[in-house]
Amino acid sequence: VGTWLGGAVLWFIYQMLSQSAYMNALRERTEVADNLSTLIDVVACRSGLKSKPEVRFAADNSGPMVTGVARPVIVLPTGFADNFTPRQQMFALLHECTHIRRKDMWAALAVLAFRALNWPNPLIHYAAYKFRADQEAACDAAVLKLTDGNPDTAHSYAETLIQAAKYSNSQGAMQPLGLT
Repeated sequence: VGTWLGGAVLWFIYQMLSQSAYMNALRERTEVADNLSTLIDVVACRSGLKSKPEVRFAADNSGPMVTGVARPVIVLPTGFADNFTPRQQMFALLHECTHIRRKDMWAALAVLAFRALNWPNPLIHYAAYKFRADQEAACDAAVLKLTDGNPDTAHSYAETLIQAAKYSNSQGAMQPLGLT
C-alpha cells in the first residue's frame, strides 16, 4: 500500500510540476492578444462566460488550445489573424471558451488525480486519453449547438478544425491540463 500510495503522490506531483513549468514558460514566451479584444468579448458573452478569459499568442504556434484550471489561458498561434478567416477565428475562440464554460479543465484535473491513484494500471492511462477525445467531441457538439446548427455552419466549423490542425504545433496537447 505504501509503494502504491507513494507512486500515486509522486506521479501526481510530477504532473503538477510539469503543468506549472509549462504555464510559467507559456507566460514568458507569449504575448497578450490585445488586437482580438472585441472578438474575445463577443465570443465570451456568446459562450456564456461571466468574464473574459486571458488570450495569448504563442510564437511557437501552440494552439488554439486552453490550459490552466483556476485561471485558464487560451493560447493561439502567432499567425492566427492571418491564417484564419474572421469566421474561423470566432469558431476557434468559441470552442476554447466553451471548454472553459463547461469546466473541462477541472474534469481533466479530476482525471489526472484518478490516473495518479491508478498509476500502475495501463488501461486507466489509455482511458484518460480517450476521455480527452470525448471532451473534444462534446465541446464540438456544444459549439454547434451554440451556433445555428445548420449544415453550412457545421461545414465552416469543420474547416476551422482542419485549419487549426494545419497551422498549429500541438506541443501543448501533451501537457496534463491542456486541451487543443
